Amino acid sequence: MANPEKTILAIDAGGTKCDALLVDGQTGNLLAHASGSRLDLPEVQFPGGTGRSPAMLELVLKRLFADWHSDGELVVTTSNHLLLPDSLGGNPLLKSYRLTETFKLTEAEASLALIDRSDGIVTLSGTGATITLVLPDGSCRYVDGLGPLIGDNGSAYYIGQTLLRRCVPQTQYSAAPETLPEWRAVMRYFAWEHLPYREQFNALIRFSIENPDRSTVAGLSRVVEELAAAGNDGAAAILEDAARCLADSTCRAIELLPSTPPYPPVVGVGSVLTQGKIVWPRFVAIMRERYPEITPVLPSLPQVAGQVLWYYRLNNSATRAAQTNFRFQFDSIS
Repeated sequence: MANPEKTILAIDAGGTKCDALLVDGQTGNLLAHASGSRLDLPEVQFPGGTGRSPAMLELVLKRLFADWHSDGELVVTTSNHLLLPDSLGGNPLLKSYRLTETFKLTEAEASLALIDRSDGIVTLSGTGATITLVLPDGSCRYVDGLGPLIGDNGSAYYIGQTLLRRCVPQTQYSAAPETLPEWRAVMRYFAWEHLPYREQFNALIRFSIENPDRSTVAGLSRVVEELAAAGNDGAAAILEDAARCLADSTCRAIELLPSTPPYPPVVGVGSVLTQGKIVWPRFVAIMRERYPEITPVLPSLPQVAGQVLWYYRLNNSATRAAQTNFRFQFDSIS
């Protein structure tokens, strides 16, 4: 049983996936951990991505509470862009709790809490891309985060879209388009590899015209990573371009700093930086060429854990032992 005084429910909803934690606020014990991705709900289309949809939230909560039942006070921390239903407090899964507080955090707040800071530069590259400069007084400056039509340069969507824009026109001028490695990889991703080429091409054009959920295009970034790891020069060039885009945006954020060095740390978060093996090292190399004094940091824990750590910073009564225990427990399952 959790300490009946306080349990923390942390929910981090991105464009492609949603993570949730249930934590004993007094001890830092990790009670339950659940997640869901667009692959779990392929039929769901939602503005901003499947990971932020009500259907995804319901799925993740069911998984989270599948093997855990308790009572007492419940504190909820969520991503600031997650639209929690008004009935969350009346959700049958939470009926044994008393919902006492709800906090909506920015991605920057949760990310900086991962390194025990309240100020710094957060370079986020997930489904979208945003660079946030958080100053010591709590004020923020933003670079990019403009959505896929105007910005999100270096994001998973940007990488996936670049792959489509490069490989699809190539097939129109190839004598054997179905043999191109990029095209074959894209067809496997959509499970269209059994179709004749012309039907594949038409299906992809229909997909493009229908203005799909961003998370579907963003998922192609994994395909690019796989192609690059296999030695595909075109895929490697796409990832190099993404790293340079993120570095350019981060440098613009540094230029907004009101003072000279020492500079605050640059924290990298989001699937493109934390799960891929190519973009982050290239990003770090480019940043060090331009700003040798900068310290890029890649946290070992995900943003959903940052929400819990942020709450601990807010709640001064929380002991350092609880935070340390929480970090240790999460590390043990990561």
